[in-house]
Amino acid sequence: MRLGFIGGGRMCEAILRGLLDRGVVRGRDVVVAEISSERRQELAETFGVATTIHGVDAVAEAEVVILAVKPQHLSTVLEDLRQKTPSDTLVLSIVAGARLSILVDGLDHRVVVRAMPNTPAQVGKATTVWTATSETDDEQRELARTILGGVGFELEVATEALVEAATGISAPAPAFVYLLVEAMSDAAVALGFNAEQAQQLVLESFRGSLELQRVTGEHPAILRSHVTSPGGATAAGLYALERGRVRTAIHDAVRAVFDRAQILGASVDDRP
Repeated sequence: MRLGFIGGGRMCEAILRGLLDRGVVRGRDVVVAEISSERRQELAETFGVATTIHGVDAVAEAEVVILAVKPQHLSTVLEDLRQKTPSDTLVLSIVAGARLSILVDGLDHRVVVRAMPNTPAQVGKATTVWTATSETDDEQRELARTILGGVGFELEVATEALVEAATGISAPAPAFVYLLVEAMSDAAVALGFNAEQAQQLVLESFRGSLELQRVTGEHPAILRSHVTSPGGATAAGLYALERGRVRTAIHDAVRAVFDRAQILGASVDDRP
């Protein structure tokens, strides 16, 4: 496919790397529009793609255009590209907080997908929830699925509300996990492990536990019960977590992320 990127940041690089590694696109069929000359040179040398400072050049012959700019730059991009995107081109936005209505109206273009990959895209392990306008046909949805699947797990949902709900789950999940890893690693150090051993121990414990759930498909409560003997050490640890209201704190954290994302999304919508 012929692919155009507007914005050449980390997420652009992650998607580009995933698609090139899987043979979905060739470097010569990709154009990246990026304002930084150093970044343009870096992308061209690393991936063999064409680069430009002008967004219109990336859109002109693309089957898919990926908007990967920061929210504060979106209004300028929409103004520059308005009515310049061919009607049958799929526009896939990964701009945080940018609602479909803003994209459709700003571009005067109806074939649009809104997606929100998270940062593990950098290692091909993103979680992305996405939705599309009704004018996006099955073939174009499959293109979106191929692109987003190139950097990890993708999930199409029927409503934009669920994309926004995902900002409380998949978007902050890496930060929440890293906090848990950090806390448990610190506890391991307190018990006598050195820092490197502690981190290895915690990371591999998390990796194995998650893989067990993935393979078995069991509900986490069932798997938890398998390692929780009545009156045992794990039961004592779980009691301490419940006494610390960890479950409630996680619910509160997810809601806090979602609420804040709604405020930030409204600020994107309000940009002139």
